[in-house]
Parts: sequence; structure tokens; C-alpha cells
Amino acid sequence: MCSTTGSHKEREAVEFAYKFSTRKEYDIYQADREDVQFSLEVVDDVAMGDSFDVKVVAQNRSDDKQTVKVNITSVMAFYTGIPAKPLKGKKETLHLGAREGTITESFSNRWNNNPNDDY
Repeated sequence: MCSTTGSHKEREAVEFAYKFSTRKEYDIYQADREDVQFSLEVVDDVAMGDSFDVKVVAQNRSDDKQTVKVNITSVMAFYTGIPAKPLKGKKETLHLGAREGTITESFSNRWNNNPNDDY
């Protein structure tokens, strides 16, 4: 019988299980590196009721082309932090070349009925 300990398939199985784990706070598995790194750029001083823009920045850190799906949602919340309802959402598919520079997708939280928005 062939052992798969330490194999690529075993690593994929562990990563998959960890992704949906209810014990993520214990940090039981940490991948060696992430192929695509994400960050959000948001203005800190948005007044209640004002529109704002969010930029999703994706950086491909691998030597391979990457296709990633981005789903960003703005949610109205009570002052306690409990979510009330989704306000707006946008889904994008980004195609990143190997070691490609930053790709920025803008998400404008303007309160109009834009047919390109998911909500």
C-alpha cells in the first residue's frame, strides 16, 4: 500500500478541511504562502449616510496565472455591530498573470439602482 503522507493530495485535503473548520481560531494549519494576496482600501472617515468607495487590491505572488472570484458586500449594521441587511454587492472575476502587479477593482457604494450591481 502506497503512503500519501506529505503528498500534494494530502496537503490539498488538509487545506480544504481547514478552510471550513469550526476551529480556525486555533490556527492548526497555516499554508506556506498564499498565491494571491488581497487588501481593501477604504476611507476611514465616512459620515453616516454618505457614499463611499472601496478598492479591492489583488496581487498575484505565484509564478502561475491565477483566476480569482471577488465578492464584496456592504451591509447596514446596528450600532452594536450586528448586521441588519445587505445594501449592495458586486462580484468580479479577476485574471492575474504570473507575478502580475496590482489589479484594483473599485466598488462604489452610491445609492442608485445600477443594473451591474448584484443587490
